[in-house]
Amino acid sequence: MKIKRLIAYFIDFMIITFISSMIFALPMFKEDYNEYTKVYEEYTTEMTNELNSGSAEVNDEKLLSLNYKVLKSTTKLSIITLTVTIVYFGIIAYLLKGQTLGKKLFKIKVTDLEGNLPNPGLFMLRSIILTNFIPQVVSLFILILASEKTYIDTNVYISYITMLLYFLIVGFIIFRTDERGLHDIICKTKVIEINTENKA
Repeated sequence: MKIKRLIAYFIDFMIITFISSMIFALPMFKEDYNEYTKVYEEYTTEMTNELNSGSAEVNDEKLLSLNYKVLKSTTKLSIITLTVTIVYFGIIAYLLKGQTLGKKLFKIKVTDLEGNLPNPGLFMLRSIILTNFIPQVVSLFILILASEKTYIDTNVYISYITMLLYFLIVGFIIFRTDERGLHDIICKTKVIEINTENKA
């Protein structure tokens, strides 16, 4: 069932990305979308020029600065994505009795340790841990409020924390015999197969 969970998780994030992109493409975000397109084109042009320059060294500072500009231009998209992610994993999964669309496809669902539907608060906490919501929000606040240098310097550490948390979440699912990730352990939940009701 490990593979089912991981593929379901991947499918769910593809759905979230699609929904967020569709919202960002709405007319109300037209200026932001155009700004993002402009900055992203500049970034890809500079990347191509750097790679084709024949120089053995890539100008890391320039690329970091351009990457910062791309991220800055997607601030609203990031807010949309974070919101959709929490609604999807926290609220929709609860309303669908412990299933996301990815989990429905593989006939698995989230329950508490007794096999019952967890309460809405636990679903929300589970989704916050599962999606690395807090590090992402911190990173977004620094991007919005701080200088470019501060963001670049601090985001390195936030990235390490994010990677560590993802490793604990996915690693626990893969290597623990009960297949419970960090989010499951903290929230006292598990994932079961609907047809057999086997513990995950």
